Amino acid sequence: MRNGKILGICIYLTFIFCSYALWEKQSDPNSKQCNETCSQLSIGLVPLIWDKLADTYISYIKSKFSDKTQGYNCREEFILDCNDPNYLSFLNGWIDSLNHLISNPEDHIDINQVDISELFKYCDSQISFEIIYTSEHICEGAVRIEDNTGPSIECDSMLILFTQDNNAAEKYSNYLDHLPIQDCTSFTYSSSIDPNTLDISCFPDTILDLSIYAIDNCGNRSACQTSISVLDTTEVRLVCPGELIIDCGDPEKFNTLSRWFENVQFDPTGAGSAEIISHIPISIELNEVCAFTKEVVWEGVDYCSKIHRCSALITIKDESAPNLNCPDTVVMQLTHLDYLESELNEFVPVDAYDVCNNYTLHHFFKEPLVINNCDSIISKELIVEAIDVCSNKSTCRSTLIIDRNIKPEISCPKDLQIQCQVIEGEAKLKAWINTADAFDFNDNRLDIKTKPALQDIVLQGCEKDYQVSFFSVDNCGQKVECISTIKVIDSIPPTIICPAPLTLDLNEKSYESLIREWEEGLIVQEECNAFSIQSNFPERDNINICVDSLEVVFSVTDECDNSAQCTSVVYFTDDNDLMISCPESWRLKCENYDDPDVMNGLFASVEVNTNINYELYWETEGINGYKDCENTYTEIIRFIVVDECNNEVHCSTILEWQAKLNIYIPNIISRQAASPNDGFMIFSNQKNLIVEDLFIYNKWGNLVFEQHNFPTNDYRYKWKGMETQNDAVSTVFTYMVKIKDLYGEKFEYIGTISLIN
Repeated sequence: MRNGKILGICIYLTFIFCSYALWEKQSDPNSKQCNETCSQLSIGLVPLIWDKLADTYISYIKSKFSDKTQGYNCREEFILDCNDPNYLSFLNGWIDSLNHLISNPEDHIDINQVDISELFKYCDSQISFEIIYTSEHICEGAVRIEDNTGPSIECDSMLILFTQDNNAAEKYSNYLDHLPIQDCTSFTYSSSIDPNTLDISCFPDTILDLSIYAIDNCGNRSACQTSISVLDTTEVRLVCPGELIIDCGDPEKFNTLSRWFENVQFDPTGAGSAEIISHIPISIELNEVCAFTKEVVWEGVDYCSKIHRCSALITIKDESAPNLNCPDTVVMQLTHLDYLESELNEFVPVDAYDVCNNYTLHHFFKEPLVINNCDSIISKELIVEAIDVCSNKSTCRSTLIIDRNIKPEISCPKDLQIQCQVIEGEAKLKAWINTADAFDFNDNRLDIKTKPALQDIVLQGCEKDYQVSFFSVDNCGQKVECISTIKVIDSIPPTIICPAPLTLDLNEKSYESLIREWEEGLIVQEECNAFSIQSNFPERDNINICVDSLEVVFSVTDECDNSAQCTSVVYFTDDNDLMISCPESWRLKCENYDDPDVMNGLFASVEVNTNINYELYWETEGINGYKDCENTYTEIIRFIVVDECNNEVHCSTILEWQAKLNIYIPNIISRQAASPNDGFMIFSNQKNLIVEDLFIYNKWGNLVFEQHNFPTNDYRYKWKGMETQNDAVSTVFTYMVKIKDLYGEKFEYIGTISLIN
């Protein structure tokens, strides 16, 4: 480019020199060609010079003045930018400023000698001129026009393209071609999105940033920014089949259903493939429903990987009656009218099936079946009806020939075992006989007789069997009979009632007659057999005067070895009652173990009641625990009283030696069930210690658990680390415990618990 400009300048200077010489020759007043106008201003337009390599355009003007203008100055070089919209007014203003100094209007410089439009087509243009008076050079000047500005480019508003428009790329290219780009030289443009590779067919609704660049021949650049709005106008949709109604009795139901499922496609066709994602379980529900409607959903993916859905309803119903075929004639034996229905189901060969659901068969006669006059053969029209679970039914008919070989029917009572009591036994026997029933073919009740008769059955003895025959005869002379057994037994012992307790003074000489009268007050009842009575009352010489009472047992045994007993008491008034009463337990402090007042106090607490002499002593039955004051332990003391009748009574007292109170409260618990610390509880070295109050608070000060009046060392009263029936959210809790010891003294403990998983 630089070499091209140098070449252009050389050509330009050469051209000026040559033109000037030619002009001198033509304007010489002595020349033959000179005329009257030679003394006036002469303006000639020199042919332009254009250096293509330098992209430079030069126009030269040479002017002569008719008179010398004093002080005329061609002014300095004036530079314009070809892309300046005011270039023409600037150029005319500059020329006018030159002409203003020329006094003769005919000498003014005429800018019209130059093709102005050509000046603004190149990167560097110039108008050069020279002012000459006669042959004297006055001044020379130039207007320089340069292109230092990039093309003027204005991006239009947002371009809107639609995904399904096949001409979207062409519209985009046309949009670029018609952008308002201006420059005084030629230019090219480009964009950040190549129209040759633009494909928006699968775009969602989106905005694409667009930059447009322009560069002129002079290397000047410019750009603008806009955007392309892509609108998804996809009209592809999945088309489902219409609602399908199938009767489960249709033999083509599975083929129809299969074709219906396959009848789904994209609109427009060829946009993708469809896949069923939901359907009813054909193998089960088609054959087990009366009316069933379900929505079936299809899902398909088009060529842009977009998911489309559609749905349709399918209704399955059962309006088909069972298939039923009956034989023309059926011959059967009938033993009783009650068995007719079961025998019809068994002996009438009906061909029935239902392709959809279960069904039931019903047999009935067109007219009621009545057997009179002891008929042996009966012919009736039988109707068979098949009804499925959906109430669809079908019927068929047969002629039923019944061969009647029917005897009366009799039912005997179950075998009876009856006790020998005469009064109650007769009532039970009569009620038992009345449970027998007999009916003829038409269900008429028949009279029943027994053998032996009721009055011939004797309800006595230890064990005896009777075979009882029940028989009946219908009006056709047919007899029916059955047998049951009666077993008469005596397994009930006699009833015995002892006399009331007797108070007897052994010092009284007539006490033997009193005892005899008392024994005669015994009551025995036995309806079936004889019995004997025994008692354990001793003879006079065998009565122990030191006992307070004697339990007398009376026994009665009948001939069948059934026995019964009763007990009464004979009290002796010898005032030799001996009783002892001990305190149930004593709670003592361990440090007072060797205090003699302790044992004295224990003896003083024992109460002995007797009117005769006695001795009182004590012994240790055992110690539970370590005999120290570090732990609580118990000791059992038994007090024994022996009177002069050698009667001995005793009682025991539990001594609980309480250690000094120690309380253990855990500070870490776990929710793990297998952990030994799976809950929070209070431990102490004293039994029966009561926790009056337990409060547990979370780290926010909220009460999450409370419990009152429960014993220590009891796993039933654990806190499992729960907050309001849920696992605790906090990990650190604060507890407050109030405990009252066995002597009424109260203690309060406050601390923290850490909860770990």
